Amino acid sequence: MYAKTNMLNEVIVSNVRNKFIKRLGIQHFNQEDISTNPVVFGEADIIKLIQRQPGVKNISDGSSALYVNGGKADQNLLLLDGLNIDNPGHLMGMVSSFNSFAIKDIQFYPSYIPANFGGKLSSVLDLSLKEADFNKSKLAAQLSLLSANIKIETPLVKEKASILLSLRKSLWDFILNPDQNVSYIPSFYDLNINTVVKANTLNQLKLFFYGTKDQYIVKDEYSNQWGSYIGGLKWRHTFNPDFFMTSSIGINNYNQLFSVSHTKDTIEFSSKKSQFQLKTDFTYFINDLQKLKWGFINIFQNINSTFYNGPIYEGAAYVDFSAKLSLKHNLMFGLRQSQFKSSSTSIQYKLLPRICWLYSINDYHSFSIYVNKNAQNSHDLNNSSTSYSMYQYNLFTDSLINTQVSWQGGFTYVMDKAQWRLSFSSYYKLLTDQIDFVDHAQLFSSADIHDQIAQGIGKSHGMRLELSRSWKRTKTTISYEYSRSILFIESINSAMAYPSIQDMPHYFQCTNIFKFNNYFNLFVAWVWHSGKVVSLPVSMIHNYDYMVPVYAGRNNHRFPNYHRLDINLNWHIKKPKYFLYISAGVYNAYGQANGDMYLYDWADNNTLTIKQFSMFRFFPSLSIKIQQK
Repeated sequence: MYAKTNMLNEVIVSNVRNKFIKRLGIQHFNQEDISTNPVVFGEADIIKLIQRQPGVKNISDGSSALYVNGGKADQNLLLLDGLNIDNPGHLMGMVSSFNSFAIKDIQFYPSYIPANFGGKLSSVLDLSLKEADFNKSKLAAQLSLLSANIKIETPLVKEKASILLSLRKSLWDFILNPDQNVSYIPSFYDLNINTVVKANTLNQLKLFFYGTKDQYIVKDEYSNQWGSYIGGLKWRHTFNPDFFMTSSIGINNYNQLFSVSHTKDTIEFSSKKSQFQLKTDFTYFINDLQKLKWGFINIFQNINSTFYNGPIYEGAAYVDFSAKLSLKHNLMFGLRQSQFKSSSTSIQYKLLPRICWLYSINDYHSFSIYVNKNAQNSHDLNNSSTSYSMYQYNLFTDSLINTQVSWQGGFTYVMDKAQWRLSFSSYYKLLTDQIDFVDHAQLFSSADIHDQIAQGIGKSHGMRLELSRSWKRTKTTISYEYSRSILFIESINSAMAYPSIQDMPHYFQCTNIFKFNNYFNLFVAWVWHSGKVVSLPVSMIHNYDYMVPVYAGRNNHRFPNYHRLDINLNWHIKKPKYFLYISAGVYNAYGQANGDMYLYDWADNNTLTIKQFSMFRFFPSLSIKIQQK
């Protein structure tokens, strides 16, 4: 069932293995999938690729948030070569901070999560950095309406050591001169460096760095700046063809500074996190049909933010087993024990089991059943009207905030025959100690954030149907999902259940890829879903010099239904020494004014005025990429 390869050779995943992975709901993307991914905003965006996958929703235009199976945006584990990524967005989420030039491989786990992953409740997005060519130097460059991107890869010692460097920089801050009367100045960059050394046939070393910086400023009024700096050293040792170990150390520094200036006062929030990680994994192929994996991880953090200060320790030990019991039966199960300690709590232990059974009726039909238990000790909150990259309230389990725990179970049926693929899946998720702001929370003035939050029960369930058909030069995929995500927190909404911000009952997508020939292809996608929820006031009352809104309930209103058409045309030119890619497209082609937020005001005649604000009516994109063979 499992392919065994020498460490020095490229791992090739067979069609059989790909089918097995897809039937479990695991999404796998390689370098070719990434490079041919339709361009959004002029970028081959990895997060936008994931947002189009089954079970994933996006509640706002221009957002890098992932809402998976009714979960919140902060309940997804984002990993780059095993290290946590805190904020995956540039330009307030319009663009992913993952440079497609630097990424080799993506594994996305939206349902069954193996025991070697933990710390989040909903999903895992596991990315691996690309290795440079060990025999010759290569260059690649890309220019879009948003950024310039360059990649350099070269051998340091032929067939022994190589280095890859990629740098992407925004263009807007070059075009918009800060000395002129320009109030909006967004900028970003990201840098990836990956060095690989093949010490011998049994040992391989990888030294890598990832850095990103964003700045979003409205002069004298608003500033939001954030950045991550990540570095790691990874050692892979092969004991024998059936047994190998991967051990790594890593550091992660994340900083964010958010400030709003008024006529008299300036409000500032900051978040600084320093993280040191030790991780070791062992993989043993018992035979061709059974695999055993075990390991441990220790994460030491120091937090210095507006709402939390002090050290935090998170650790885990796990064991994960998978086996092909017969031609029809596959079984996977695992156990993870997590540990957590903050400055105000004693060490806490949680046992987190999981199991998945896959039954193949025949070569074309199969179904699977799974159950996961997960726990989360980091709690990020933001206002429902803000995008993912705005300031987040970063909280952690302490004496007043409990650990979030989820139980998720699901069923999947897959028919995969010739050019047709049909899948039906359903899930149910029960979550404890979900956290939200209390009614009338004073987010910009409270000295103690604990007074502004409460915890309670969450429930999510859903079912989705997906049908895809491949012709010689065309592939069409249609999917529909019905789901609900409900919260019940006793001190919120008069102790009545209310929908979470990611609750969108109906979600429909249709994508088409037309390959006219070996050089041209057209990507067309249409999405329609229920409008996102929002809390709107029903009246206003005077409170000294201020007008205070009065609400009838939490998330008591929905935006109008959302729909959008995206079109992207790609032209690939193959020359003897290089590839040339030209991509042009439009986001929201027919200019639909989808609501992103509501602005309300109390007029002089005591009339409450509410206006809908839309972010993107129409956004063209153009990208040119050249890459050496």
